[in-house]
Amino acid sequence: MSRVYIKPAFPGTVIRDPENFHRIIPPEGANVEFGGFMQRRVRDADAVICEDPETVKPTPNTPPATPAVTAAVAEARKDQ
Repeated sequence: MSRVYIKPAFPGTVIRDPENFHRIIPPEGANVEFGGFMQRRVRDADAVICEDPETVKPTPNTPPATPAVTAAVAEARKDQ
C-alpha cells in the first residue's frame, strides 16, 4: 500500500489512524497508509490529501518591492 499525507477536512473532525485506532490524526495531518479506510474518509470528504510539509521544498524568499520599483511599475501601467 502507498502512504499519503492526510488532514481532517474541517476543524473538529475526528479521524482515527488506520494503523492504530487509539491514535487520532492531528489537525496538522499525518502520513498514513492509504488503504480502504482512508480512501473512504477521502471519498466521504472527511479528510483531504495534502503535500507532506517535510518533503515540500521551501520557495525562495523574494525581496520586498522598493518604492522605486513600485513607482516604475505604476508608471509602466499608465503608459499601456
